[in-house]
Amino acid sequence: MRGQGSDDGSGELSKLREELSSLKRAHAVMLGGADLVIDALPAMVWVGDVRGYCHYVNPAWLTFRGTRLEQELGFGWLDGVHPGDRDLCLGGYQSSAEAGDLSKLEYRLRRRDGAWRWMLDECGPQLGPDGALLLHAVQRRQAPR
Repeated sequence: MRGQGSDDGSGELSKLREELSSLKRAHAVMLGGADLVIDALPAMVWVGDVRGYCHYVNPAWLTFRGTRLEQELGFGWLDGVHPGDRDLCLGGYQSSAEAGDLSKLEYRLRRRDGAWRWMLDECGPQLGPDGALLLHAVQRRQAPR
């Protein structure tokens, strides 16, 4: 029997701790019950840091993608972005953080049925409770190009 908090060598415990930390951080950012509102929105919303590391996605995102939360956290969300648009996404989020202003990005995101859909992502920086810079984005589905 393993002791509490021991790792089996696969790194699974470390991954779970990181995911839990990400979820707690995202929850702290959404103060005053705003997380309940964001979860109820039909718009796709995510919270990430300036590197593009995802801390939270709402249920609308998960429904659109057909994935589970743990698949989208960290840099997992990039698996759903068209390979030709990945650098654009990461660079855009970093530019938004540096400028301290709202930015808009257009890119293709894979829907749960495998079809690529154009998205307009509006993101802007916000300081989290610990002073870390986070980016909030709302996805808008666009007609196929």
